[in-house]
Amino acid sequence: MNRNFEAKPFRTLFVWLPMVLHPLSVAASKVSASELEDATTRASGAVIEVPRAEAQDVPRVLQEEKMTEEDKHQVFVNTLLPLVLMENEQVAGKRKRMLQHFASLARGEALGADDREWLRTLAADYRVDRDPLVDAQARRDMLLRVDVVPVDLALAQAVTETGWGASHSARTDRDLFGMTAIRAHRTVRTAAGRLVHAPKFASLREAVRVYVHNLNSHEAYQSLWKIRTQLRAEQKPLQGGVMADGLVKYSTRGTGYVKQIRTVIRQFHLNRYVDARLLPERGSSDVLAYAN
Repeated sequence: MNRNFEAKPFRTLFVWLPMVLHPLSVAASKVSASELEDATTRASGAVIEVPRAEAQDVPRVLQEEKMTEEDKHQVFVNTLLPLVLMENEQVAGKRKRMLQHFASLARGEALGADDREWLRTLAADYRVDRDPLVDAQARRDMLLRVDVVPVDLALAQAVTETGWGASHSARTDRDLFGMTAIRAHRTVRTAAGRLVHAPKFASLREAVRVYVHNLNSHEAYQSLWKIRTQLRAEQKPLQGGVMADGLVKYSTRGTGYVKQIRTVIRQFHLNRYVDARLLPERGSSDVLAYAN
């Protein structure tokens, strides 16, 4: 469970992504060099194009006994992948605008009032205290933080934290990433008997947004930012199998948690979605529809 979060009968099924499935080992194991390679090497083939489908809740069909485990896994990926891609699209847009402003400042150009305010607000949102308009270190800090989260990493964490969407918190609170908060709407007891505060999200998209922002703004994940920055400097793809090392502080299990995330990525071939891309905007998001 995340210790570094601050709040904020089956008939038909819509399926659009093929997926090779293997049994999930919930026990963390020592990852060999070959297994790490499997978790960090993208599968070859056509780029997956993903519709902008935005489900509000974990699909009820995941609770149907008539569904096979393979179908349940398929539905879960179909539900979550568009949300992660849409949130990454928003973050990438902010990063692009930020880089444009940084380039202008480097050339000695003055930014307009709206752009200055936007840049300062962005810095505050990502917990950068200094003024990026005048402080080069602030700009370097923002470059570390304002960036996308690998799709395979997000999928693997959601699978691990919810058991493919089967957990009570996923179904009732839309909590996909095992988050806890200091201030929340209620207190729940974990399987280990501990009382924790659990956030209730307005939608699955909000849960993904908070998760991505949490990884990008909380000091506990500085190592993740540095790994991501190094990958960019080396012009390598951002992959969950590599960046998982930055999640040591995400769970009290530490390196055991990191190993399990890599295991999930490898066994379910989640790295095939690293290059997935959203289909063009059509005016408004589609809504995933599952027949009752």
